[in-house]
Amino acid sequence: MARSLTLVLLAATFLILTTGCLGEENGYEAEPLQTNNPDEPAAPLALEGSGCTQGGGHSVHPQNVAGVWNVSAQVPEPWIVADVLEDTGDQFVYSEIPDPTTPVPEEGNTWGHYHATLECDAWTFDGQPLNEDTMFGFVGPKVQTPPFANTSADNEYLATVIATNHDDVYERFHEAGIDVMHATGTIEHQTPSTVRIDMHTSHNGDYLSIYELHEIGPLTLDTVRLWSQSETPNRTFTPLAVDIHLDGGTHYGAQQQGYFHHMGTAHHWPLPGAGGTTAAVHYDGFDVRFTWGPMPTVALDAHYDH
Repeated sequence: MARSLTLVLLAATFLILTTGCLGEENGYEAEPLQTNNPDEPAAPLALEGSGCTQGGGHSVHPQNVAGVWNVSAQVPEPWIVADVLEDTGDQFVYSEIPDPTTPVPEEGNTWGHYHATLECDAWTFDGQPLNEDTMFGFVGPKVQTPPFANTSADNEYLATVIATNHDDVYERFHEAGIDVMHATGTIEHQTPSTVRIDMHTSHNGDYLSIYELHEIGPLTLDTVRLWSQSETPNRTFTPLAVDIHLDGGTHYGAQQQGYFHHMGTAHHWPLPGAGGTTAAVHYDGFDVRFTWGPMPTVALDAHYDH
């Protein structure tokens, strides 16, 4: 009985700390595209890294709670969220209060936002070496392959943030019509098994993740796809994708739960940010190669803004 009460109280605390990810209406405030000429396609992305680490906090929400919410009301059509327990590992409790009778996340009934920062020991862009401190980051929920895609990837995300600290990489994304913002980020081991990850963005606040690593197994992903929703002049949204190809590495989650916060943003209510204990997804010791993904000629009526 005491354990059940503790779970409910913990879940209620997570509700206070994390509410706002679920459907907060904030408008769309991406940076204006600098160069986006469909008659002159962007050059190949040609970004590669070796000895890479990627990680960050990952919320775990229930997709459906009878009489409370259904995720379809949070993420617009045609996007359909995907289960995340394979990525985070088994979880002690959802990131906010679910049905109190089933506080433990159930396989097939989870979704959430991954707040990822990626660093590599060595980078090249267009075959030329980049600074060691080059970073890349993204935020978004894992989704199923949309109906307008002609191929699929192992993991796909509806990216609400794509970010980098390198000006040339930033420009290449904008040439392709993909909204990207400036950011800085660091991945630090505070102890051999404890990681602190900071990402500071120009337009979407700051992200902090702290967690103890829990090994899940070999990293089996070959391709991770990021779907961007670039705004067109008539206020529709065109889906454009970036494919991230991974080779080797180890897959980790957080031991029990880690800590995460997202501050300096209007995306969470009632404060300009949110934080609390949450899951994490972490990859280490892999090589990475970026390419453009599908860029279908469709227009979507709704934009998802985390």
